[in-house]
Amino acid sequence: MRNSKAQTVQRALDILQVFIDHEGEVSLSDVSKSCELSVSTVYRIISVLRKNGYVVPGESRGQYLIGTKFLEFSRIAKSTLKIEDIARPFMQNLQKLTNESVHISRVQGSQMSYLEIIHSTQVLRIVPVIGVDAPLHCTAAGKVFLAQLSEVKFNKLFKKGQSLESYTNNTVTDVNRLKKELEKIRDEGVAIDREEYVLGVTDIAAPIFDFDGKFAACLGVYVPTPRATNERIAFLIPLVRNCALEISRALGYGAKNFLPV
Repeated sequence: MRNSKAQTVQRALDILQVFIDHEGEVSLSDVSKSCELSVSTVYRIISVLRKNGYVVPGESRGQYLIGTKFLEFSRIAKSTLKIEDIARPFMQNLQKLTNESVHISRVQGSQMSYLEIIHSTQVLRIVPVIGVDAPLHCTAAGKVFLAQLSEVKFNKLFKKGQSLESYTNNTVTDVNRLKKELEKIRDEGVAIDREEYVLGVTDIAAPIFDFDGKFAACLGVYVPTPRATNERIAFLIPLVRNCALEISRALGYGAKNFLPV
């Protein structure tokens, strides 16, 4: 009996996954084919889901949609789940793959603030501190955030002709040059800071998006500059980018495109 109930629950979850994958109206035959279940079995399970508000009839006859019940789950998840808690296992895996310090950060006011850090076990390593803020224009995480901004919001932060604060000889201080770099970051989905903020530190970062497709946080890997060869960076870029995408998907992100924040 227990196995039978567990099987029914799994079938119901498989059916709900079909609705998520289709992102629109779904017919009984669509579900039947996707789940490899008979139409009668699908109808019986969907009837129960419909009765409890998880599925509702679509506009077309015989079509169904995800119900508003899931909005309650969404509301609770948004209020209780922390990005760093969801991201932690992915960050731990990235740290094992790279043996570099992995961090996640988000915007606090006009700066980036660390939320979670998984430290490298190597003797030569970068050790950032949670709660310490960093500027936007010369850190990989900060530039990832700026790359998501609309033109209007960017111009509110940086005025035309403004000279940006310099921290090292590598800091980009010209706003127009920064804007060109942000275009490249948008295209490639990753940003690199080569000793722009702190000498001896190279940072590679990628954006994390939530289920609405909005920028939620930034994932990054710190590399001591002596190890940051071109070959090493080329190796790390896809790992960081893919890990950020995995975290985004865990947050419910599924859209191919997103709007500027």
